[in-house]
Amino acid sequence: MVIRVGGELDRRTAARLHELLATRLSSMADTVVLELSGLSFIGVAGLELLLHAHRQAGSRGVDLRLVTGDVHCLRRALIAAESTETFHCYTTLERALATVSGRLRELQTG
Repeated sequence: MVIRVGGELDRRTAARLHELLATRLSSMADTVVLELSGLSFIGVAGLELLLHAHRQAGSRGVDLRLVTGDVHCLRRALIAAESTETFHCYTTLERALATVSGRLRELQTG
């Protein structure tokens, strides 16, 4: 399952992504991929959401993967939160999906 996120991920937009993630992480999916290469900004609320989603995925046995591309704001946020080793990060969607089996469904947000 792929969820594409673009634009700003902040307190204004994090609630919508939280709803999508909560549903997808509690589904039968083995892997959820957050395609974040379209982000232009990530705020504290967005980073907290990613950390919460990581914990939720881990408790349910779901592999949460982030596609970060060349998004400098995301890289800086992960470094500032000392979370660079927390997530499975990939530079492209193709690499994130390379080892995923089964049917994938894409969702657009933004």
